[in-house]
Amino acid sequence: MVRLELYPGAVLVVDMDGDRRHAPVGAVTAAAAKAQGAAGIVVDGVATDLLELRSTGLPVFARGTSCLTTKRLHGTESAVNVSVTCGGVDVAPGDWVLGDDNGVIVLSPREAAAVLEQALASDAAEPELLARIAAGEPLETLLAH
Repeated sequence: MVRLELYPGAVLVVDMDGDRRHAPVGAVTAAAAKAQGAAGIVVDGVATDLLELRSTGLPVFARGTSCLTTKRLHGTESAVNVSVTCGGVDVAPGDWVLGDDNGVIVLSPREAAAVLEQALASDAAEPELLARIAAGEPLETLLAH
């Protein structure tokens, strides 16, 4: 039985130590993560069961897909709730892991607090900026601040 130590809103981050052949995440792992309230999964490696993963609605970020799987959780080389390196970025328990169609970013709680208001303000201003561009306002005028 797969036992994930997750909590609502957590992101499961999997460091495959360079293994790009074996998929540690598929339908079963995603279902278990979602059942515990996970917000998403990031794999520095590949995933499997692509159609099933999409149907869960749980965001899964991976380097690709593979039909080869592995059952490594709590194995001899596995650990849970420890710092890992994923995609060349250090990720510690408690870090903020945010992802969308453009990619994934990892922030320490301190870094997140420092940029959160600025990021929200930037997102809030974007619809007006896009409307001004659509109305024909020159780009050099919009970006002159």
